[in-house]
Amino acid sequence: MRTLPRPIWLGLLAACGILAVLVIVARRLPQPRPESNPPDLSEHPIYSRYDLAAGDAIIHFGTQPLWAFAGNVNQAMARDLILREELGNLGMEIRFHSFLTGADINYFVERGDVDGGICADMALLRVAGRLPMVVPAMVDQGYDEIVARRALRMEQLKGRRIGVPLGTSTHHTLLEGLKLHGLSEAQVTVVPMDATEMAEALAEKRIDACGIWEPLTTALLARCPGSAVIHRGRYLGFVCFTKSFADRHPEAVRLILAAQVRAVAWMLRDRENVHRSTRWTAEACQALTPAMPFPYEAKHLTEMVIHASAISRIPVIPSSAMADEGQLAREVEFLRALGHLPDGVEWPAIRAMFDSAILLQIFADSGRYRLDEFRYEGRDTP
Repeated sequence: MRTLPRPIWLGLLAACGILAVLVIVARRLPQPRPESNPPDLSEHPIYSRYDLAAGDAIIHFGTQPLWAFAGNVNQAMARDLILREELGNLGMEIRFHSFLTGADINYFVERGDVDGGICADMALLRVAGRLPMVVPAMVDQGYDEIVARRALRMEQLKGRRIGVPLGTSTHHTLLEGLKLHGLSEAQVTVVPMDATEMAEALAEKRIDACGIWEPLTTALLARCPGSAVIHRGRYLGFVCFTKSFADRHPEAVRLILAAQVRAVAWMLRDRENVHRSTRWTAEACQALTPAMPFPYEAKHLTEMVIHASAISRIPVIPSSAMADEGQLAREVEFLRALGHLPDGVEWPAIRAMFDSAILLQIFADSGRYRLDEFRYEGRDTP
């Protein structure tokens, strides 16, 4: 059997020493203006079934299975028997809940129902503009993609209809791609649309192009013969918690991050582990979108995850992304221009919420956090 690299926590510790990330004491953010008529996701046909019972001993964590690599990591974490045991020693338990998007996770975070989860950069920045958060680690980095119904150049999108989830990293990738090729948003028609609707809309010619990400890109290309990826832009994905939760339960935060580090190391030990986590992810995707047949074979998803792991295995937040002119600062300005951040929110205040020191504590005490032990539900893993 072909094997992948051995557990990597020692390499991660070295990387932490090399990648210096500025940690600034958080300051109070201004109060946000209320949103007008936000959707009531508590009535969502899937989310309304979740047991989000309140209680300081119960941790509610939001995941996104429709996200190659990050979804696999979360599904492994949800089956981590070491995490359950260690949280049990604190008198706590964790419940993982699947959501379609980071914006949906944000809805329940802001209601106080969910304590943390994974979010891509745009969704994270939006909630961080409205609620104090703690962001200790990356979970993934990859590419948003602009797919056209047929191969063409970005400048040929002028006057065409483009489906995109508004205010997301995909929306940002579209606008930056248009600008790079001499177009503005006003010269195209942006059609607000959920990512799960893109393939059908493109196939039915209701849109000419769309913004999407893996594993949905692969399914869309298969459903729409002749379609092509014409532009890509990088996104970053993060693990985050409400500051209120992190302040009350700092050890629980460390245990959850240790489970993330273990999940990545376990998957990289052996291709079969990637394949197993992919089957778990496929099951979670099907439960989340029961009306839509799951369009992927496990072997194809496995290859996607192995490819993604090449750039997503290190959870340290890169200092380049944190710079004053870096990717996250530019995205804050983008969200401000769209009116998706409260008045007065500035990048320095949001930057103060990123704290890589928590990861350093885990790597420095790897024995305590059992980074080289792997025990998952239904399988004892050496």
